[in-house]
Amino acid sequence: MFDIARTPVAATIAQMAALIDAVAAANQRALGAVASDVTPFHSRAVPKISVREYLERVARFVFLENDALLAVLVYLDRIAAAQPHRPALAPSPFNVHRLIITAIVIAHKFNSDIFFNNARYSKVGGIPLAEMNQLELEMLFLVRFDLKVDAAELQHVGAWLMSQPPAPDAAQPPPYSLLSQYHRQQQFPTPLLDPSTAAPHGAVPPLELPRHTPAQPLLDGACPGYELGRPQPAPRSPPRSSRSPESPGPSVLAQKRRRLRTDSACLPPADGALLPVNIGGGAEAD
Repeated sequence: MFDIARTPVAATIAQMAALIDAVAAANQRALGAVASDVTPFHSRAVPKISVREYLERVARFVFLENDALLAVLVYLDRIAAAQPHRPALAPSPFNVHRLIITAIVIAHKFNSDIFFNNARYSKVGGIPLAEMNQLELEMLFLVRFDLKVDAAELQHVGAWLMSQPPAPDAAQPPPYSLLSQYHRQQQFPTPLLDPSTAAPHGAVPPLELPRHTPAQPLLDGACPGYELGRPQPAPRSPPRSSRSPESPGPSVLAQKRRRLRTDSACLPPADGALLPVNIGGGAEAD
């Protein structure tokens, strides 16, 4: 089992950088620069500093620990899983540095008791402060503010990272994500930003009902109170009289007969199929 507290941060950075480099290079070969979809994380040119040197620089000046580093992998993988039709968000040599520093900012603030303001993160990461603020907000929306990673999952990710050769998942079509092999091998995969994945029966399959068709009026508009858009007044109670309940007056009996005839028109037909009712509103039919 991966020991988050005792594993050297340098060893985690070495394996993490090798994995990111391998996945970014594979995406570059498979997809190219994806010039048609340039995200705020893209650089005009590939930065000269390597991913490993970049991680070591950030870890040195903001005191990163293993939990924040592993959370970076999880966040970047969640972005790729949530945006499968935007290959430009997959790690590549043009965007990986900004993705890393932004994920570090979010992971450090969420998982550490001591963190810094964005002015220091931007200085360490080599980007302007205004851009750092924009990238942080952009990534928060990309992950839909789903930042929690269980300690058990961090241990599983760390153990997988230290035991596997850094290479993209050959069984996955491009764009390649960072933790696709981990998802296939582990019993506790990272949630894919869908709250229904935690339900007892898994993710809810898609369902699309036919468009709403306005109902036809029932028997010249009978059935008082059935149309919720137009509430009907409740029938008034008959006036009290000196007659006993066992012998109601003729006016009360007449009202009951009329109500019975009206309500019987609203009963389902003999075959059991329910008549449509108009509840008001809804989309118009094509």
